[in-house]
Amino acid sequence: MPTRSRINYNPSLSVEDNAKRCGVTEAAIRKYINEQGIDRRYDEQVKRYNAVKIYLQSHKEAKPSEVVKALKMSLNTVKKYMAMESVPVKPNTDKVSKVNLSKLSAPIKTVDKDQTAILSGILRLYCDNAPTFDCDLTTSVGGFYNFGIPRPVHLFDKYPVSEDVRPLEDAESLPDGCFNSIVIDLPFTVEGCLTEKSLDSIMLNRFSSFRTNEELYATNSKMIELAYRLLTPKGILVMKTQDYWKQGRQEWVAHYVINEAYKLGFELLDQFLLIAKTKLLKPAYRQLCARKMHSYFLVFRKI
Repeated sequence: MPTRSRINYNPSLSVEDNAKRCGVTEAAIRKYINEQGIDRRYDEQVKRYNAVKIYLQSHKEAKPSEVVKALKMSLNTVKKYMAMESVPVKPNTDKVSKVNLSKLSAPIKTVDKDQTAILSGILRLYCDNAPTFDCDLTTSVGGFYNFGIPRPVHLFDKYPVSEDVRPLEDAESLPDGCFNSIVIDLPFTVEGCLTEKSLDSIMLNRFSSFRTNEELYATNSKMIELAYRLLTPKGILVMKTQDYWKQGRQEWVAHYVINEAYKLGFELLDQFLLIAKTKLLKPAYRQLCARKMHSYFLVFRKI
Protein backbone atom coordinates (compact mmCIF):
# COMPACT_ATOMS: atom_id res chain seq x y z
CA MET A 1 0.00 0.00 0.00
CA PRO A 2 1.39 3.46 -0.82
CA THR A 3 0.64 4.82 2.66
CA ARG A 4 2.58 2.05 4.37
CA SER A 5 5.65 2.62 2.23
CA ARG A 6 5.85 6.22 3.49
CA ILE A 7 5.85 5.27 7.16
CA ASN A 8 9.15 4.91 8.99
CA TYR A 9 7.70 4.26 12.44
CA ASN A 10 9.69 5.44 15.47
CA PRO A 11 8.53 3.73 18.70
CA SER A 12 10.02 6.44 20.89
CA LEU A 13 7.71 9.09 19.38
CA SER A 14 4.02 9.73 19.93
CA VAL A 15 1.42 8.92 17.27
CA GLU A 16 1.15 12.65 16.54
CA ASP A 17 4.93 13.10 16.18
CA ASN A 18 5.22 9.98 14.00
CA ALA A 19 2.53 11.38 11.71
CA LYS A 20 4.35 14.72 11.37
CA ARG A 21 7.70 12.99 10.82
CA CYS A 22 6.34 10.70 8.10
CA GLY A 23 4.07 13.28 6.47
CA VAL A 24 0.89 11.24 6.96
CA THR A 25 -2.23 11.50 9.09
CA GLU A 26 -2.49 10.20 12.66
CA ALA A 27 -5.14 7.78 11.38
CA ALA A 28 -2.58 6.33 8.97
CA ILE A 29 -0.13 5.79 11.83
CA ARG A 30 -2.79 4.08 13.97
CA LYS A 31 -3.74 1.88 11.03
CA TYR A 32 -0.08 0.95 10.55
CA ILE A 33 0.25 0.09 14.26
CA ASN A 34 -2.83 -2.17 14.09
CA GLU A 35 -1.77 -3.87 10.84
CA GLN A 36 1.75 -4.53 12.12
CA GLY A 37 0.52 -5.79 15.50
CA ILE A 38 2.74 -3.34 17.39
CA ASP A 39 2.52 -3.42 21.18
CA ARG A 40 2.20 0.32 21.64
CA ARG A 41 1.31 0.01 25.33
CA TYR A 42 4.52 -1.85 26.15
CA ASP A 43 6.61 0.49 24.01
CA GLU A 44 5.16 3.42 25.99
CA GLN A 45 6.28 1.73 29.22
CA VAL A 46 9.82 1.42 27.87
CA LYS A 47 9.70 5.03 26.69
CA ARG A 48 8.74 6.26 30.18
CA TYR A 49 11.34 4.01 31.83
CA ASN A 50 14.04 5.38 29.50
CA ALA A 51 12.97 8.98 30.14
CA VAL A 52 13.30 8.52 33.90
CA LYS A 53 16.68 6.79 33.67
CA ILE A 54 18.10 9.36 31.25
CA TYR A 55 16.97 12.21 33.51
CA LEU A 56 18.66 10.54 36.47
CA GLN A 57 21.91 10.22 34.49
CA SER A 58 22.28 14.00 34.46
CA HIS A 59 20.49 14.62 37.80
CA LYS A 60 21.89 11.87 40.00
CA GLU A 61 20.57 13.32 43.28
CA ALA A 62 17.10 14.12 41.96
CA LYS A 63 14.14 13.31 44.20
CA PRO A 64 10.94 11.75 42.79
CA SER A 65 9.11 15.06 43.07
CA GLU A 66 11.73 16.75 40.88
CA VAL A 67 11.46 14.01 38.23
CA VAL A 68 7.66 14.33 38.30
CA LYS A 69 7.91 18.03 37.58
CA ALA A 70 10.54 17.67 34.86
CA LEU A 71 8.92 14.77 32.96
CA LYS A 72 5.26 15.52 33.73
CA MET A 73 4.56 11.98 34.97
CA SER A 74 2.61 10.85 38.01
CA LEU A 75 4.46 10.29 41.27
CA ASN A 76 3.63 6.56 41.32
CA THR A 77 4.90 6.14 37.76
CA VAL A 78 8.17 7.90 38.55
CA LYS A 79 8.73 5.88 41.73
CA LYS A 80 8.04 2.64 39.86
CA TYR A 81 10.60 3.30 37.15
CA MET A 82 13.19 4.74 39.56
CA ALA A 83 13.07 1.46 41.47
CA MET A 84 13.54 -0.71 38.34
CA GLU A 85 17.06 -1.88 37.51
CA SER A 86 16.28 -2.94 33.93
CA VAL A 87 13.76 -2.40 31.15
CA PRO A 88 10.21 -3.62 31.95
CA VAL A 89 9.58 -7.23 30.95
CA LYS A 90 7.36 -7.57 27.90
CA PRO A 91 3.99 -9.29 28.50
CA ASN A 92 3.53 -12.65 26.79
CA THR A 93 1.24 -11.53 23.95
CA ASP A 94 1.11 -11.96 20.19
CA LYS A 95 1.85 -8.28 19.68
CA VAL A 96 5.39 -7.27 18.85
CA SER A 97 7.51 -4.50 20.31
CA LYS A 98 9.25 -2.05 18.02
CA VAL A 99 11.69 -1.15 20.78
CA ASN A 100 14.83 -3.14 20.15
CA LEU A 101 15.92 -2.77 23.77
CA SER A 102 13.14 -5.18 24.79
CA LYS A 103 15.12 -8.17 23.52
CA LEU A 104 16.95 -8.53 26.80
CA SER A 105 17.08 -12.34 26.70
CA ALA A 106 18.38 -12.55 23.13
CA PRO A 107 22.07 -13.42 22.70
CA ILE A 108 24.28 -10.50 21.70
CA LYS A 109 25.98 -11.23 18.37
CA THR A 110 29.15 -9.76 16.88
CA VAL A 111 27.58 -9.62 13.40
CA ASP A 112 24.18 -8.11 12.61
CA LYS A 113 22.26 -6.27 9.90
CA ASP A 114 20.54 -4.07 12.50
CA GLN A 115 22.64 -1.31 14.06
CA THR A 116 20.01 -0.76 16.79
CA ALA A 117 20.54 -4.37 17.89
CA ILE A 118 24.31 -3.79 17.99
CA LEU A 119 24.01 -0.56 19.97
CA SER A 120 21.50 -2.15 22.35
CA GLY A 121 23.93 -5.02 22.93
CA ILE A 122 26.75 -2.57 23.69
CA LEU A 123 24.56 -0.75 26.20
CA ARG A 124 23.72 -4.06 27.88
CA LEU A 125 27.27 -5.40 27.99
CA TYR A 126 29.41 -2.35 28.64
CA CYS A 127 27.20 0.54 29.86
CA ASP A 128 25.45 -1.12 32.81
CA ASN A 129 22.29 -1.62 30.73
CA ALA A 130 21.79 2.16 30.46
CA PRO A 131 18.91 3.21 28.19
CA THR A 132 21.26 5.27 26.01
CA PHE A 133 24.73 6.81 25.85
CA ASP A 134 25.76 9.95 27.72
CA CYS A 135 27.01 11.84 24.68
CA ASP A 136 27.03 11.71 20.87
CA LEU A 137 29.76 13.86 19.30
CA THR A 138 28.61 13.29 15.68
CA THR A 139 24.82 13.27 15.92
CA SER A 140 23.91 14.45 12.39
CA VAL A 141 20.20 13.55 11.93
CA GLY A 142 20.27 11.11 14.84
CA GLY A 143 19.96 7.89 12.86
CA PHE A 144 21.14 5.83 15.84
CA TYR A 145 17.98 6.80 17.71
CA ASN A 146 15.20 6.04 15.22
CA PHE A 147 14.23 2.62 16.54
CA GLY A 148 14.04 2.54 20.30
CA ILE A 149 17.29 3.89 21.71
CA PRO A 150 16.54 7.35 23.18
CA ARG A 151 18.54 10.37 22.10
CA PRO A 152 21.32 11.17 24.60
CA VAL A 153 21.05 14.29 26.68
CA HIS A 154 24.31 15.68 25.26
CA LEU A 155 24.30 15.92 21.45
CA PHE A 156 26.97 17.61 19.32
CA ASP A 157 27.90 17.86 15.66
CA LYS A 158 30.22 19.93 13.48
CA TYR A 159 27.17 20.93 11.43
CA PRO A 160 24.10 20.76 13.74
CA VAL A 161 20.83 20.03 11.94
CA SER A 162 18.36 20.30 14.84
CA GLU A 163 17.83 22.57 17.83
CA ASP A 164 18.81 20.00 20.46
CA VAL A 165 22.23 19.43 18.82
CA ARG A 166 25.02 21.81 19.87
CA PRO A 167 28.11 22.80 17.83
CA LEU A 168 31.12 20.53 18.30
CA GLU A 169 33.08 23.55 19.56
CA ASP A 170 30.91 23.49 22.70
CA ALA A 171 32.10 19.95 23.45
CA GLU A 172 35.72 21.00 22.98
CA SER A 173 35.31 23.59 25.76
CA LEU A 174 33.86 21.11 28.30
CA PRO A 175 35.97 20.07 31.32
CA ASP A 176 37.71 16.69 31.51
CA GLY A 177 35.82 13.58 32.59
CA CYS A 178 32.27 14.75 31.82
CA PHE A 179 30.80 11.52 30.46
CA ASN A 180 30.70 7.79 31.15
CA SER A 181 29.98 6.89 27.50
CA ILE A 182 30.48 8.59 24.13
CA VAL A 183 29.47 7.67 20.57
CA ILE A 184 31.32 8.76 17.40
CA ASP A 185 30.22 8.05 13.81
CA LEU A 186 32.39 9.95 11.31
CA PRO A 187 31.99 9.84 7.51
CA PHE A 188 33.96 7.00 5.93
CA THR A 189 34.36 8.22 2.34
CA VAL A 190 36.87 10.43 0.56
CA GLU A 191 35.86 12.54 -2.43
CA GLY A 192 38.63 11.19 -4.62
CA CYS A 193 37.30 7.62 -4.43
CA LEU A 194 33.72 8.51 -5.39
CA THR A 195 32.10 8.22 -8.79
CA GLU A 196 29.95 11.02 -10.23
CA LYS A 197 26.87 8.94 -9.50
CA SER A 198 27.82 8.28 -5.88
CA LEU A 199 28.57 11.97 -5.27
CA ASP A 200 24.90 12.66 -5.99
CA SER A 201 23.60 9.97 -3.62
CA ILE A 202 21.22 10.89 -0.82
CA MET A 203 23.51 9.43 1.85
CA LEU A 204 26.56 11.43 0.84
CA ASN A 205 24.63 14.68 0.46
CA ARG A 206 23.38 14.24 4.00
CA PHE A 207 26.53 13.09 5.77
CA SER A 208 29.29 14.60 3.55
CA SER A 209 32.75 13.16 2.99
CA PHE A 210 36.40 14.03 3.52
CA ARG A 211 38.45 15.79 0.86
CA THR A 212 41.60 13.70 1.36
CA ASN A 213 42.83 10.59 3.15
CA GLU A 214 44.93 12.84 5.38
CA GLU A 215 41.84 14.78 6.48
CA LEU A 216 39.97 11.55 7.25
CA TYR A 217 42.77 10.16 9.42
CA ALA A 218 43.48 13.49 11.14
CA THR A 219 39.80 13.94 12.03
CA ASN A 220 39.59 10.43 13.43
CA SER A 221 42.64 11.11 15.61
CA LYS A 222 41.26 14.43 16.82
CA MET A 223 37.88 12.94 17.75
CA ILE A 224 39.46 10.02 19.62
CA GLU A 225 41.59 12.48 21.59
CA LEU A 226 38.53 14.59 22.41
CA ALA A 227 36.57 11.53 23.55
CA TYR A 228 39.46 10.37 25.74
CA ARG A 229 39.61 13.73 27.49
CA LEU A 230 35.84 13.94 28.04
CA LEU A 231 35.47 10.39 29.37
CA THR A 232 35.73 9.43 33.01
CA PRO A 233 38.23 6.70 33.98
CA LYS A 234 36.83 3.38 32.68
CA GLY A 235 34.49 5.37 30.41
CA ILE A 236 33.26 3.74 27.20
CA LEU A 237 33.86 5.00 23.66
CA VAL A 238 31.81 3.46 20.83
CA MET A 239 33.22 4.34 17.43
CA LYS A 240 31.64 3.38 14.13
CA THR A 241 34.03 3.22 11.17
CA GLN A 242 34.62 1.46 7.86
CA ASP A 243 37.53 0.53 5.61
CA TYR A 244 37.46 1.59 1.96
CA TRP A 245 39.29 1.32 -1.34
CA LYS A 246 40.82 4.34 -3.10
CA GLN A 247 42.85 4.50 -6.30
CA GLY A 248 44.18 0.96 -6.16
CA ARG A 249 44.87 1.00 -2.43
CA GLN A 250 42.87 -0.38 0.45
CA GLU A 251 42.56 2.01 3.39
CA TRP A 252 42.34 0.12 6.70
CA VAL A 253 40.62 2.81 8.73
CA ALA A 254 39.48 0.47 11.50
CA HIS A 255 43.08 -0.63 12.13
CA TYR A 256 44.15 3.00 12.27
CA VAL A 257 41.40 3.86 14.78
CA ILE A 258 42.38 0.95 17.03
CA ASN A 259 46.06 1.89 16.96
CA GLU A 260 45.33 5.56 17.71
CA ALA A 261 43.07 4.57 20.60
CA TYR A 262 45.78 2.30 22.02
CA LYS A 263 48.33 5.14 21.91
CA LEU A 264 46.09 7.36 24.02
CA GLY A 265 45.37 4.74 26.65
CA PHE A 266 42.18 3.03 25.50
CA GLU A 267 41.74 -0.73 25.57
CA LEU A 268 39.63 -2.51 22.94
CA LEU A 269 36.80 -4.37 24.65
CA ASP A 270 34.84 -5.61 21.66
CA GLN A 271 34.10 -5.13 17.98
CA PHE A 272 30.87 -5.62 16.07
CA LEU A 273 30.26 -5.90 12.33
CA LEU A 274 27.25 -4.22 10.73
CA ILE A 275 26.46 -5.86 7.40
CA ALA A 276 25.46 -3.39 4.67
CA LYS A 277 21.93 -3.72 3.31
CA THR A 278 22.57 -1.65 0.18
CA LYS A 279 25.54 -0.74 -1.98
CA LEU A 280 26.81 2.84 -1.78
CA LEU A 281 29.30 3.03 -4.64
CA LYS A 282 28.98 2.09 -8.29
CA PRO A 283 30.64 -1.30 -9.04
CA ALA A 284 34.06 -0.98 -10.64
CA TYR A 285 34.50 -2.29 -14.19
CA ARG A 286 37.35 -4.46 -12.96
CA GLN A 287 37.21 -5.56 -9.34
CA LEU A 288 40.63 -5.34 -7.69
CA CYS A 289 39.73 -6.28 -4.11
CA ALA A 290 36.85 -7.54 -2.04
CA ARG A 291 34.00 -5.05 -1.84
CA LYS A 292 33.59 -3.54 1.63
CA MET A 293 30.08 -4.59 2.69
CA HIS A 294 30.38 -4.01 6.42
CA SER A 295 31.24 -1.36 8.96
CA TYR A 296 32.62 -1.70 12.48
CA PHE A 297 31.37 -0.69 15.89
CA LEU A 298 34.53 -0.60 18.03
CA VAL A 299 34.07 -0.53 21.81
CA PHE A 300 36.92 1.01 23.83
CA ARG A 301 37.40 1.61 27.54
CA LYS A 302 39.54 4.41 28.92
CA ILE A 303 42.19 2.90 31.17
